[in-house]
Amino acid sequence: MNGAAGRGETAGAVQEDALLALDEVGGARQGGGSGRAGSGRDPLDHAETNGVPIAATLPVARVALDLQPAHLDQPYDYLVPATMDQDAQPGVRIKARFGRQEVAGYVVERRETSDHDGRLVPLRKVVSAERVLTPQVLRVCRAVADRYAGTLSDVLRLAVPPRHARVEKETAGRQTAEGPDEPAASPEPGDARPAASRADTGPSAPDSSAWAPYRGGEAYLRRILGGEGPRAVWSALPGVGADTADPMTPHWAAAIAQAVRACTAGGRGALVVVPDARDAERVVAALDAAGLGAEDVVRLLADDGPAPRYRAFLRALHGDARVVVGTRATMFAPVADLGLVVLWGDGEETLAEPHAPYPHARDVLALRAEQEEAAYLLGSPGRTAQAQALLASGWARELAPPRDVLRQRAPRVRALTSVELARDGAA
Repeated sequence: MNGAAGRGETAGAVQEDALLALDEVGGARQGGGSGRAGSGRDPLDHAETNGVPIAATLPVARVALDLQPAHLDQPYDYLVPATMDQDAQPGVRIKARFGRQEVAGYVVERRETSDHDGRLVPLRKVVSAERVLTPQVLRVCRAVADRYAGTLSDVLRLAVPPRHARVEKETAGRQTAEGPDEPAASPEPGDARPAASRADTGPSAPDSSAWAPYRGGEAYLRRILGGEGPRAVWSALPGVGADTADPMTPHWAAAIAQAVRACTAGGRGALVVVPDARDAERVVAALDAAGLGAEDVVRLLADDGPAPRYRAFLRALHGDARVVVGTRATMFAPVADLGLVVLWGDGEETLAEPHAPYPHARDVLALRAEQEEAAYLLGSPGRTAQAQALLASGWARELAPPRDVLRQRAPRVRALTSVELARDGAA
């Protein structure tokens, strides 16, 4: 009897310890992420620091943890140790205690106070001082999670590639060698400088000949050049080699390159998503012909492997390249001062993410265009039902050639007569 009571008391103590451990994690109240100036209690009240000195300013880090259960999908508050004060900035990877386990996550905000009523514990570790999660990408990830009834951690797993420590060291060493005054020095993520200060040194009115056959095509490029955010569904003409010196460049790739060129000439960045690596190579070649070389364009492909993919990601993050071209995962790429998002071939199944919460590049780029006030270009040889829905709702405008131009550019199809069929026989 006493043994049973003892076991019951032990079990109760273990359960109580587990509850206390969870109470030490500062779950932010709903709406707390907006930040109420001067609200909340002193984060050091009843804090469990174990003698660890806490940062004197902004001692609270609001973090997004990699937790699977949907009911835990919320930001949590932790204390920032003084030794991590410089590195624990918004966007960095961290490790934190959650209950009895150590969980990975990202710092999303530094605060003076916390809305949590329980005890706060310090962060365990800053994995890397690289600020890989920009505010713009975090915001679109939250919107995607809400739209697709998923969790933020699931979307962040798709948006931010796994860390590659060797590549980070290479990048840090190169930036140190270049120095802050070198042209290749990268701006901070989310650089808020006026677009004119980063304007392209090329011509003020880039070539728009590939868009001349479309009703409103050249006006669309002028609006992009002027810093506006027009949204269009584009029915591309067939053809190869008609718009560039390269006879193998498809018309659609040359047209995308001219739209991107107009965007960069206006001082903004561009993001191009295509179904596969072959299409990415075509776009990169067309961009090179339009005057945007390797120093301006980064190719971001998951098939390239962990190290090349992370290296390309860091180039985009640091602003070393103003144009990012790639496949499905590129839809979340960090592009400073984003001015144009392009999706080609939205009917291809490779553009639908096979992992939870299964977002489609079409919807993700539409959310980014709205949030960052960027231009949106959805193109394909044949219009999908979803693209038509964007037109029917008035969210986007149509870019299509007149009927006579389409007949002139399209391949001629002639039906054989019965006499011709009989003459050809089995052939």
